[in-house]
Amino acid sequence: MREEKPTVSDHVSRHKDNSQKLGDFTVTPRVVPLSLMAIGIGILSTFVAWALLRLIAFFTNAFYYGRVSTVLSLQR
Repeated sequence: MREEKPTVSDHVSRHKDNSQKLGDFTVTPRVVPLSLMAIGIGILSTFVAWALLRLIAFFTNAFYYGRVSTVLSLQR
């Protein structure tokens, strides 16, 4: 005799519905310091990226054009 496999609806019906209790967008106060940390990391990353661009420009100018400058130039 052949045994039937349980369907997805059988599996779902066995679990109780927690959608009202949990909600989709629950936020705890822990989000505030995490958001502040993310903002700080973003601002710090901006300055690091700016410094790296200046370093790239400096070394390009020093070794390719033979001058000391951090200004990016488009010479052809």
